[in-house]
Amino acid sequence: MEKVVIVGGGISGLATAVWLAKAGWQITLLERRPVLGGRAYTFTDAKTGTAVDNGQHLLMGCYEETRAFLREIGSEHRLRRDPQLSVPLVTETGAHWTVAFPNWPAPFHLLGGIAAAGALPRRDRLRLLALGALAYLRARGARVVTGETVQSIEIPLASGSAGAGETVIVRTERSGVLCADVLVSAVSANAYGRLMAKSNWPLPAEPVWEMSPILSINLWVDRPVLGGHAFVGTSERQIHWWFERRLAADRYHLIGVASGARALLERSKEEILTLASQELCDNFQAFKYATLHHALVNKEREATVSLTPDAERRRPAQWTASPHIYRVGDWTHTDLPATLESAEVSARRCVDKISAIFTV
Repeated sequence: MEKVVIVGGGISGLATAVWLAKAGWQITLLERRPVLGGRAYTFTDAKTGTAVDNGQHLLMGCYEETRAFLREIGSEHRLRRDPQLSVPLVTETGAHWTVAFPNWPAPFHLLGGIAAAGALPRRDRLRLLALGALAYLRARGARVVTGETVQSIEIPLASGSAGAGETVIVRTERSGVLCADVLVSAVSANAYGRLMAKSNWPLPAEPVWEMSPILSINLWVDRPVLGGHAFVGTSERQIHWWFERRLAADRYHLIGVASGARALLERSKEEILTLASQELCDNFQAFKYATLHHALVNKEREATVSLTPDAERRRPAQWTASPHIYRVGDWTHTDLPATLESAEVSARRCVDKISAIFTV
């Protein structure tokens, strides 16, 4: 049985592990953090006991690889779906309106809206990706190690094609020495450069990527605020999306998300909460009468690659000059923005390439 070591337990790493496990590979997955999911992780708020996602995500019907992954690990049924895409919005003047898309064949549905998307699950709890994948992998004999650090990597460099007996050697802090036919890096763009710096890789150092932050604001209040909507987009505001979850009759969880939030990164929690409260009051009358029970601010400083035209041209393929070394992630070349679906597409392309070279 062919062996693979995957470094990184985010969405792209989990997807790569799942598809390779299905193909019969022996999997070892290493994750530096104590939990899987990468940037799409969930934690429990100590004060309220609420499961908090590190940034809410919207999945669109065109996310074919993401949905295929969820079907494979048995989690697709846990998505909440809308049969028709409609996006509630609030403008800078406080006006509320909804962009609705008729169920016409593409591309004619564009006539009924301003963008194409398809069926939209409004809110996905991202932990279903990590937990479902973990159960799937363990059922197939995969070894998943969290809280692990790679110390060094030795790559066979003698030939440009995979040869018999050639082995990648990965030395780790706690798991000792791991030997594999293939190493897949599933870490972030800049972490990939740091990982390769621990190897005998003879190529020039990897470029440093400009990253874009995402800020999440969690508010626990005593009443619904968004007017019956699960989520609302905003215009000309610093908080771009608001999501709402009902926890109990008098307990609601509001989640605000700001993408590319460089201007907010160095602000204090109090300043950010003041801004968020003001924008909510301006956009939603109900918030003026709400009681705030608890608040939490999360700053993901390196959430996604900032895909400038130059960065787009530099996005690498999932394979490298060595048939033993691969890389996956939303930042690699997928013909898509750096999204959840891009991470899934990168995993699929990586697995296809490995399968074309190695026979299990």
